[in-house]
Amino acid sequence: MKLSKALGNVLLLAFMVGMVSCQKEFELSETSVSLNQGGQYTIGYENGTNLVYTSDNPYVASVDDEGVVTAHFVGEATIDVVASEGRQSLRINVVPLHTVYEEPCVDFSMTKSEVMTMYGDSYLGYNDSGMVFFEGKGKYAYGYLFIDGELQCIYVWCKYTSIDEVLDFLDERYYYVGEEEDFHMHTNWQDMAIGSGEYKGHPNFGFGTMVFYYPIDFSAMAISRGVDMFKSGLEKMLDNSNVDMK
Repeated sequence: MKLSKALGNVLLLAFMVGMVSCQKEFELSETSVSLNQGGQYTIGYENGTNLVYTSDNPYVASVDDEGVVTAHFVGEATIDVVASEGRQSLRINVVPLHTVYEEPCVDFSMTKSEVMTMYGDSYLGYNDSGMVFFEGKGKYAYGYLFIDGELQCIYVWCKYTSIDEVLDFLDERYYYVGEEEDFHMHTNWQDMAIGSGEYKGHPNFGFGTMVFYYPIDFSAMAISRGVDMFKSGLEKMLDNSNVDMK
């Protein structure tokens, strides 16, 4: 009798192990997807129930309750998918259609010496006003404006480039705030404003479009001040520059 009970326990255990081994794992159809701005992707899966979706960077890509991912701005985001049967992640890469220039390193804690070291051989020069210039592959140039040793703004001079080309580029990367007096404003809704405007005939710069990156606190008042900051920075840059960018 004891042997029969022991045998029964063994058979029950074997049955339970067999049932567990027959259960299939929760899986996503893809682990990485590339999209352009505005593109959508519906997350596919196998062996999952009660799914919950979240994005770690909804600025770049968001996801709804049905698992539909929408691409917003260039960058990377991870979609976390939790089911009763487990957890999986999907990497979303939002890739651009427009590439006008390589964006500068935007770190407003950098010192002038750190900036100069970072760019190395592409360094062009600097002047007493605090401007530091760097060449960007012949088609654009970077400028870093330091005031009293603090980095105040970063600009990119896009040579022989129209404002429409630059706006296509920026629109894929940043939220468009609006236009005032031919100045266009964008934001990343975190800590930065981006201003852009087209210019013709400046003795040092010729024709092209200027893009300014500013650190800013994005309250409603700060957004409205962004255009004034852009204009002020532009005047300082144009008045103080002694480097020929043409």
